[in-house]
Amino acid sequence: MNAVRQNVGYPTAIVVDNGLTTSSQNHAAYLVANSSMGHYETVGLPGYTGASPFDRIAAVGFPNIASEVTVAGDVRAFVSSLTAVQLIFDAPYHRMGMLEDYARMGIGGVTGNTWGAFNINFGNRTTDLRSSQVVAYPYAGQTGVPTKWYAYEDPDPFASAPQYTQTYTGYPVTIEGKLFSKLSSVNITITDGSGNAVLCQLQTPQNDSHLTSGAMCIPFTPLTASSAYTVHAVGVLTDPFEAGTPAHPIDLTWSFTTAPSSDGKAKAANYGVRPPVVQ
Repeated sequence: MNAVRQNVGYPTAIVVDNGLTTSSQNHAAYLVANSSMGHYETVGLPGYTGASPFDRIAAVGFPNIASEVTVAGDVRAFVSSLTAVQLIFDAPYHRMGMLEDYARMGIGGVTGNTWGAFNINFGNRTTDLRSSQVVAYPYAGQTGVPTKWYAYEDPDPFASAPQYTQTYTGYPVTIEGKLFSKLSSVNITITDGSGNAVLCQLQTPQNDSHLTSGAMCIPFTPLTASSAYTVHAVGVLTDPFEAGTPAHPIDLTWSFTTAPSSDGKAKAANYGVRPPVVQ
């Protein structure tokens, strides 16, 4: 995870925190003990340590700035912790959470006989990102990018086009500013090596209440293996905590290359098990 954060522009590594590791591990254990999913816990059920992620994270010393990403489901989908991390990075809303400017994190993972869970808690902020800086993924020059994504995420980026939910779409492209910043007047386009536009689901703060500082473009169909794609993103970024709240124009162009066909199919198939929902 720190390797990816470095590639998208963070100069320092996110620190693993013992308290956040405990809260994260506790929630993963709760999800497995109850064969459940999501961020919330119910008093009286096995493994209960706090109703919401904010309760659990505040209890270990992070009462102000905190976040959680989690994935749980059929244990066969959790071949390794890297598999779980990849599932979260693939899901655009939660990828943005993974790439926000948090300073500390804790990771927890539990596998039972039939159910598995992987959880990451975040806390505090780093000063590594400038108010005018945008984080993009796939990042510039990235190779081996999956050609497709199994669109199963809560919130659902295809809420307005439900025919694509729980199907294989193209791999999502995301951009985001620092925590609490505001992104406006956004447009993202993807073109293939011949200059042809790739049709995509464009979700921005202007049409998606779940977004404030980020945006995503998800191709409706899988990308072509071993192929280069170019992304052009424009918008305006403002940071409410920056003196004078100046507007920073964003105009970025970068390229990435997809994985060979065999690699892409292996990742998309998720080892023969339908990928669980990322929450």
